[in-house]
Amino acid sequence: MAANIDFFADPGRLWRPSQIMSRPQEIPCRKGIYGWYFDATLTAVPNDGCTSVEGFMFLYVGIAGRDPSSPRTLRERIIDCHLEGTATVSTLRCSLGCLLTKEVSIQLLPAGEKSFSFGRGECKLSRWMLEHARVAWQADAKPWGLEIPILRRYSLPLNLKHNTGHPFYRDLKRLRKRCRDRARPS
Repeated sequence: MAANIDFFADPGRLWRPSQIMSRPQEIPCRKGIYGWYFDATLTAVPNDGCTSVEGFMFLYVGIAGRDPSSPRTLRERIIDCHLEGTATVSTLRCSLGCLLTKEVSIQLLPAGEKSFSFGRGECKLSRWMLEHARVAWQADAKPWGLEIPILRRYSLPLNLKHNTGHPFYRDLKRLRKRCRDRARPS
């Protein structure tokens, strides 16, 4: 089945992270596209023009499988990278953590030569996502061709790649840079 980019306006179901953590088999081990939705507590992100579903704003789209040789699956991206991962493996987690630094009491830290994480704060960020995020997905054998059309169709302020024209792009890039600069040892 080929994915439909209009799917994210009416996905049929938004999954709570706790639901998929208790039943990971619900997410297919296949390539595809997924969207993250957030409640109104994410006030640092402008949501003018964003799509609302069940009171949650669609703010980020991701792809599991960047090209035909990519082994990435929806289950791996959603659970291992975004829900249980670190800022190093998830640009979504990095952006959320930078936006929620004060609210969640976390700070970006160096985690290697060119990588960063929120250290013990990653657990706090995961708990925040359990409460305030929802996710929907659609399997697709060739998801790499869908990201740009989806970014054209929806206002997605948390996406950076292929999204330089979004009004929030510069603010988010600056914030992430400030957090990385603070994390680097002097």
